[in-house]
Amino acid sequence: DDVNGILEQLLETKNNVTEKGADYSNVDALISEVENLNADDYTSTSWNELQKAVEAVVTDKLISEQSEVDAMAEAIQTAKDALEKRANVEDLAQALEEAKAFLETLAGKEDNYNNLEAFKKSIDVAQVVIDRQDEFGESLQDDVNGILEQLLETKNNVTEKGADYSRVDALIAEYEKLNADDYTSTSWNALKDAVEAVVTGKLISEQSEVDAMYEAIAQGLVGLEYRANVEDLAQALEEAKAFLETLAGKEDNYNNIEAFKNSIDVAQVVIDRQDEFGESLQEDVDGILEQLLETKNNVTEKKADYSNVRKAQAAADSVNKDEYTKESYQALLDVLANVIEDLPISRQADVDKMAQDIFDAIEALEKLADTTKAQEAIASAKELSVNEELYTDESMKAVNDAWKALSEVLEQNVGVSRQTELNNLAYALINAVKNAQLKPADYTKVEEQKAQADALLKDEGIYTDESVKALKDALASVVYGKKITEQAEVNSYAVAIQSAIEGLTLKFASSASDTTIDANPNTYDGIANCVAMLISSLGVLAIATKKYFKNI
Repeated sequence: DDVNGILEQLLETKNNVTEKGADYSNVDALISEVENLNADDYTSTSWNELQKAVEAVVTDKLISEQSEVDAMAEAIQTAKDALEKRANVEDLAQALEEAKAFLETLAGKEDNYNNLEAFKKSIDVAQVVIDRQDEFGESLQDDVNGILEQLLETKNNVTEKGADYSRVDALIAEYEKLNADDYTSTSWNALKDAVEAVVTGKLISEQSEVDAMYEAIAQGLVGLEYRANVEDLAQALEEAKAFLETLAGKEDNYNNIEAFKNSIDVAQVVIDRQDEFGESLQEDVDGILEQLLETKNNVTEKKADYSNVRKAQAAADSVNKDEYTKESYQALLDVLANVIEDLPISRQADVDKMAQDIFDAIEALEKLADTTKAQEAIASAKELSVNEELYTDESMKAVNDAWKALSEVLEQNVGVSRQTELNNLAYALINAVKNAQLKPADYTKVEEQKAQADALLKDEGIYTDESVKALKDALASVVYGKKITEQAEVNSYAVAIQSAIEGLTLKFASSASDTTIDANPNTYDGIANCVAMLISSLGVLAIATKKYFKNI
């Protein structure tokens, strides 16, 4: 037990051996100094850097980490040394308040002052500095002072605008354009007095006085009394007489000419006696002027005679377009479309030409060619094409080429001028149809049966005469040169030959004596006959076998 106790004590005292902590005295002293500082005295940027250094302190470092603790102290000291005092904005703040108060006095009247926008911008800039003064250090004091100077300068530049003389000036300009001789002296002098009473240099706050000047001039203008004015009438009269001269020798071609002449006579009287027409008769003078202008405007050239055009149009309407070529009928439509209505009588020649053009186009209409022969040719080609597989490729190509050439011309709706061409194409198609060559019949099966028969007939002696004759008759009945339309007959040749082949009968099969074969080995003919009979027997057997299995 004692030994165990000593062991426990040894382990415990070993565990109690710990490293001493690092020295934080410098760090603590600097933090204490920082806590005594006022953040509002410094720029936010430099103060934030100091706070970051303080907040970066990590406590409970061991003495072996003393260098890290010393680095913390050094970082705090560096940030503390870098603290920047804020710039002085008190004067700017006071000037800003005064500027805003001044701006409020202009509320609702801002349009009456000059340079107000520059002043407002200076207020905005100053407000930004005040709102963010914690960002402006002593190094920016000159900038702050410059903003203050700008604010004071723009405020001084805000001046009241002058009164608006534009309406007065406009009336005076109108007055200066007038001729005093056109008005009575009383009304003219009243206007002149109002103009000469204008006083310039008034401010916008005195706008009512300027407006009163405008009203006085306006009343003077309204009160002007004109003398009777015949200038427009005189000018219109000269133009009317000049116009009448242009109609000399052609007056019968115009409407309302007499009323126009009467208006000229009345206007001439007024001009000749204009000294008798005062202001009270101005309406009478104006009425005479209006009458002169109206009667002049009513002088219109008579319309050309379109009766021949109407006859030509009626003749064109009676034309049946289906009887003529597209080109000639389109030419007629074109001249009809070229008719211009309501031309004056001075262009009667043009109107007559329109009528003649229509008659000429009708005369030039070309009748459609007769397509009877062409349609017959196409009908025969169509009939042939139903069984085109029966004819040679060359024949069908000739038919189709002729058919296509004819169809292309038909589609053009050609006229009688191309009748010969159309007929020639029709005859060409008819001839192509007539000359179409049927394909030859297929003799393949006949040739196959014939070849088999020829092979069997090489030993015809082994068959009965009747069966050989029947086969030869079948072969002799074949007629070559048949066309495809006679294919059934050609096929019957092959069937007849095949039937005759199947009907071949061996002689030895007809009686017991026929089956006797000369087998004398010393007799060559006997041996040959034996071999021939054997081969023939095998051939017949092969044919019978083939026929048997074919039937199966």
